[in-house]
This record gives sequence, structure tokens and C-alpha cells, in this order.
Amino acid sequence: MILKSIRILSPNVCKNNFLINTLLETCKDYNILFIQKPPWSLIQCISPSFSEGGKEIIEFPNHSSWTMFAHSFNINSKYLRVLIYINVCLSKLCFSLRKDIINHRDISFFNNSSMCFLFNVYIYD
Repeated sequence: MILKSIRILSPNVCKNNFLINTLLETCKDYNILFIQKPPWSLIQCISPSFSEGGKEIIEFPNHSSWTMFAHSFNINSKYLRVLIYINVCLSKLCFSLRKDIINHRDISFFNNSSMCFLFNVYIYD
């Protein structure tokens, strides 16, 4: 598969679920969405029987036309500020999140088997 161009959109959704769901539904002519300040929802807190506290299960908006990539999320630390959606039409390119190179809540680093590199960086004051 030869790609002549990749269309990328990078909006700041300000943790707005409605906005990100609208983007996922209407921006199907884009290949990649670099989302800044994504919304998240706590679905459930599971308390293990062997220790105090628990593990939170967090959900980010999903859509059948998009594959979502995000770093591990810990509700006790600060929230993630970058999230990437790759259109399923690019699934043959086998993109993967490279936490072994950069693992930070404000940076997502991706590549695929042809060594195409993509960065999503959240810059704030």
C-alpha cells in the first residue's frame, strides 16, 4: 500500500466528550487525529482482596472507524494530555505506540514497520 499523503488534524478538545465524539464521527476524511486534552471517564474501581486501594478502569471515547492509542492512565497522577486516533483505513501500516523510547503523558511517539515517525506533543504554559 503506497500512501501519497496523510491528513492529520490536531484539535484541543478541552476534555469535551461531545466535541471528541463529533470529531470521530465527522472527520473520517482525515487519517490521524492528534487529540489534545482528551476527555476521560471513570467506569469502575476494582478493589483487590489482597491490598488496600484499587485499580481504576478508565475509558476514552471509541469509534469503529478509529483505532485509539494512549499511554497507561493512572487517575492518581495527572491526566493524559495527548491521545491519538488512527483511521482504520491505515491499519495495514501497523502503527504502534513506542513507550520504550518516550513514555510521557504529554508526548506520544509512533512508528510503523516502514519507519514513519509521528509525534503528538501537548505544549502548555
